[in-house]
Amino acid sequence: MELTAARRLILAQVAMEPHETVGLALALHRVCARPLKARLDSPPFTRATRDGYAVSPHDFEPAVDLPAIRLRLAGEIAAGRPDPVAIEPGEAWRIMTGAALPAGADRVIPGEFCQELDRFVLLPATAVASGMFVEQRAAVINKKQVVLERGVRVTPAYLAILAQAGIRELAVHRQPAVAYFCTGSELVDHTAALPGAGQIVCANSPLLSGLIRQAGGRPLDLGIIPDRLELLCTAFEAAQATGARLLITTGGLGPGRYDLVAAAFAQAGGRLLFQSLNVRPGRSTLCGTLGPMLFFGLPGPPGAVNILFDELLRPAILRAQGLRHVLPQTIQAELSEPLTVGKNGFSRLREAVLTIRAGKITARPSALGEAMNAVLVLPAGRCHYKKGATVTVHCHGFNFSPHDDRLK
Repeated sequence: MELTAARRLILAQVAMEPHETVGLALALHRVCARPLKARLDSPPFTRATRDGYAVSPHDFEPAVDLPAIRLRLAGEIAAGRPDPVAIEPGEAWRIMTGAALPAGADRVIPGEFCQELDRFVLLPATAVASGMFVEQRAAVINKKQVVLERGVRVTPAYLAILAQAGIRELAVHRQPAVAYFCTGSELVDHTAALPGAGQIVCANSPLLSGLIRQAGGRPLDLGIIPDRLELLCTAFEAAQATGARLLITTGGLGPGRYDLVAAAFAQAGGRLLFQSLNVRPGRSTLCGTLGPMLFFGLPGPPGAVNILFDELLRPAILRAQGLRHVLPQTIQAELSEPLTVGKNGFSRLREAVLTIRAGKITARPSALGEAMNAVLVLPAGRCHYKKGATVTVHCHGFNFSPHDDRLK
């Protein structure tokens, strides 16, 4: 099956999680389930945006043919002063940034332009036009306006907007539970002692936990399952009992006598959607349903798990949370080194490092032991790419290379 067709088939199986109500402290990175309207204007009153003197338009309009105007200093308005005041012609109020503008005032003249003399203040006649250094009530947020649409992920900036709008809690989609287990009699847990002879540390368990959390899911680690059919069948039963929305396994999908995941899935009552993709990695990839649970059988190599999770599972987890745009962001980048791939008639997905330097986006295959932050999408039929060639890239990582100029 082609990758794009597989994505469509997967997303057709995904239903949005029901919503729950959370406070702002728990809303970060959650997805809004209902449009939110502001309960307050922001700012809730017309206020000064500079320290200075609030004045009335009557003393400045029409234009005064004098270099300065002498006004009586009526008092001071500090930020947070609860009692409203009004200004009269011929007077000025000393005012601080954020304080409510007195009724009848229309501008604030910055203090550095003015001079106090006894109980009077000298102000330049033409320094500031009407409305300057004043923020009108509801200039930022109007009461009743929609400040967050359904299907939008809550960012720190949105938390500030919601707080200003008087919103203390909101309905968000629940985070889908994603269960997983890794298969292989040679695997040992990464938290255990050093592996013994013939054993290797299971890297896919922490990898999947991180990928699931990064996508907004709740990881449920069901452990490492040896290559025995009865143990795999028991693991599938345990996964169904968790009530998870998705289940992931790694390894056990090849043609060998100990590759038993497909057989265990069938014995558990699974329904197959597809069992191979016309892309590498992806030949050994299984997808199906197990009751209400969507199942993904991924290859064993961590690099393949990372790529296929980002290409197939991340969109499903995002859609379950109510996000509208879930497919990988696609850009064009310039190869920073030559690249050669095998010729076998399949398109290829390669782990890559994406970098921005001097305004140019470049990409290269990630080295062994180097963390990826993107995927090169290489079409079938082309084997050789010169340095500087334009390639298609899927941006999955949130961080660019440490050599990114933006970090300097």
